Amino acid sequence: MAEDLGQQLPATKNLHECLSRAEDLAARRKHTVVGLDHLLMALAEDPDALGVLLACRVEVEAMCADLLRKLGPEARILSPNAVPPTQDITVQNLIAHASASAQQSARTEVDGAN
Repeated sequence: MAEDLGQQLPATKNLHECLSRAEDLAARRKHTVVGLDHLLMALAEDPDALGVLLACRVEVEAMCADLLRKLGPEARILSPNAVPPTQDITVQNLIAHASASAQQSARTEVDGAN
């Protein structure tokens, strides 16, 4: 999933890890698609994004608790042959927008704060 940044700016290590966490959140619940809820949950653990969330006075613990309730429980058994979930179009668009925003700001990488 982290490779899906394509021709856009390269992602920071933190953002790659965040995108991998979002995919893992979806996979552990046997979701076929990585949606905005998975991404927001993963961003709550990203140091760059967390700074933005806290600056916006987001109650991160409450947000994560709500997201976990919405995402549902993890599967007890995961198939070793399971197909990894794919990003839905809103996640793809959000990543593209973050990259474009970082480019307009003359940044050389895109991170979770974008």
